[in-house]
Amino acid sequence: MNYELTKLNERLMRNVSIHPDGCWEWRGNTRNGYGRTTVGSRTDGTRKTVSVHRLSYELHYGEIPNGMEVCHKCDNRRCIRPSHLFLGTRQDNIDDREQKGRNNPPKGEKHAKAKLTEADVLTIRAKRLQGESFGKLAEEYGVCKRTIQDAVSG
Repeated sequence: MNYELTKLNERLMRNVSIHPDGCWEWRGNTRNGYGRTTVGSRTDGTRKTVSVHRLSYELHYGEIPNGMEVCHKCDNRRCIRPSHLFLGTRQDNIDDREQKGRNNPPKGEKHAKAKLTEADVLTIRAKRLQGESFGKLAEEYGVCKRTIQDAVSG
């Protein structure tokens, strides 16, 4: 590795936490969960923002062929550990995601934006059958009327 690449690798490693699971997790800027940093020079116009997992792959294994993606064996978007990275096509990445069951978004109360538990929904449905208004239920549970209507209708 030449001097410039060594310096770049050192700069990357200053922004990494090594986790017990073996991941080298990026602590710097991110976009969509993936680490980002700038490389190049402003003065000569080569400055650009890059994904750090791709940069780490290139620093350790060489250039990434056109059309190839750098995928994570560990499924940790912030990880830049070279041994956790592998090259694949877009389809390879999709297949890896499907095989690992990462394409099943959480539903119901397991969803990050859920406002009601499953028990709440069952109680709301029972109260609605007893004639409770949407507005009163919304006030009681601290949500809007539309949320109550959606809970009742399923």
